[in-house]
Amino acid sequence: GMAATCIGIIYPYVTSEPEGDPPDGAMVIRCVAVFVGIYQASTKIYFSSYVELFVTLMALAAGMWWLFDRSQSGLILSVFIAFLSASLTHFLYILRIFTGNDFLYPRVWSIYFSACVLFGTIGRWIYQLEHS
Repeated sequence: GMAATCIGIIYPYVTSEPEGDPPDGAMVIRCVAVFVGIYQASTKIYFSSYVELFVTLMALAAGMWWLFDRSQSGLILSVFIAFLSASLTHFLYILRIFTGNDFLYPRVWSIYFSACVLFGTIGRWIYQLEHS
């Protein structure tokens, strides 16, 4: 929760303006719906191989970025935060703080990336509301 709040606060200041329409309430709701869809796809749909899982989820996450952000700095920030978060999760798994093996799957990357885009969109919307 705290990391999501930090991402939402930092995102509008670090990233450039997204292409297309500025975020509004309907866009935020659509972004939440896409995030929930990606999460459900990663946990409920059976994939025959890790490659198929990884390609599908990363295509969905990239599509989410394309629909709601489209800024190069937003892409770089989302990839960086996803890498940092997945590395921290893997480190906690090595220390046996997390005991399940779900943290090693490719779904972790897509969930962290999509969450960053989601909270960045929410942060931009709140920033726009405060500064208009």
